[in-house]
Amino acid sequence: TIALLKANLALGEYQKVLDIFAADSKYDLRVFLDDFFSGAKFQGKSNWVWSQIPRLYIYSRALLGLGRKVEARTSYARLLAEELTQSNGEIYWLALLDRGSIANAEGHAKEAAEYFVRAVDVIEAQRATLNTEIDKIGFLGDKQDAYASIVGAYFRLGDYEKALEYVERSKARALVDLLAAKKDFAVA
Repeated sequence: TIALLKANLALGEYQKVLDIFAADSKYDLRVFLDDFFSGAKFQGKSNWVWSQIPRLYIYSRALLGLGRKVEARTSYARLLAEELTQSNGEIYWLALLDRGSIANAEGHAKEAAEYFVRAVDVIEAQRATLNTEIDKIGFLGDKQDAYASIVGAYFRLGDYEKALEYVERSKARALVDLLAAKKDFAVA
């Protein structure tokens, strides 16, 4: 089921995602959400957590994709409140970015900026753990939206200095990756 959920999410088929959740005979969607939000299955930090955190992210993202911002905000708030979500850096930064996007759409630029800063911090912490240059090359490629979002939020707040700081941070990361990929600096 998770592969089907991911495929439909990637295709932007958000209603199909929710339909899959509703039709999945392995669990009732309400039971899944109640268990997730109550922490009933988190005892012992089992594999259930690692399979359900991605499912809850997919569920939250589908709600956001359908424009159901109030439900998405609640779902993301619960997802972000779960400490184990923070252990899954790839989902954590995406959830922070999406939650910031909701705040931004609701006209809360300062709150949005706070979520975007946290998302960029997670991205940069992840990048710092990469040991080889090959791993680092391209790492930021799909994460540029986080930098663009934070720059836009600070720009809307009129904090041009902070906006420029994040523009420079993004450019610096890209330049470091580009230089790391280049092996020969000799002039032809």
